[in-house]
Amino acid sequence: MPPNAAPAHEEVFFVKDTIDAELPEQDGFESHLFTIGEYNKVVGEPFKLPHDPDSAAILIISTPNMFDVSFKRWFLMKCKELGSVEAVAENVSSPIQEFLEYRLEPLCRKFDALSVEYELLHDYSLWANRKPKILMQTCGHVSGAAFFYQPFQVGGEGWPPYLPKGKKKIDGLRVRFHRVAAAESRQDLLDSNLEHALRIPRPGRVPPRFCSHGIRLSF
Repeated sequence: MPPNAAPAHEEVFFVKDTIDAELPEQDGFESHLFTIGEYNKVVGEPFKLPHDPDSAAILIISTPNMFDVSFKRWFLMKCKELGSVEAVAENVSSPIQEFLEYRLEPLCRKFDALSVEYELLHDYSLWANRKPKILMQTCGHVSGAAFFYQPFQVGGEGWPPYLPKGKKKIDGLRVRFHRVAAAESRQDLLDSNLEHALRIPRPGRVPPRFCSHGIRLSF
């Protein structure tokens, strides 16, 4: 690493901050860090990513605001540009996909200008045999963005959910442990434990989140 270069963990968080600035929460986006190694540990062989396990990855997901705010804004722009809703339907075969590419293009230009080495994978990225290149739901779990409650954990007297081994409850929060944290060195970054506190929602009140894109970074 050059003498004046930032430590690896600072570069990772700089990239995450760049993503959050370009795709802010008010527009319906969230980003979550994890490592390729964490992902590869829990997926089958066909879905493992052929990258260094220490490589940082960032999951970008959408929230309801994406549809209510930024997608609606883009759609109205396209209607004005093409003249009518019918014209949009006729000329835009996949509105959501085109909208997301429209939002991600400026981000990719910034990364290119900053010489960031990255790979962008979408939830619709497929191999020739039609298998997905990445399992976004799994990225959601390993990054702490999502947690899947099993039937025995919820309902009736069993609420709040039973806590699986390795997790602990603190004042109504579920804490999950992951190896992504600010540290003095890249290895410390990977060896440290960061507590991700996730509020436990009541059944039926979980806001939908849609896993969309994964960005792999190399430093």
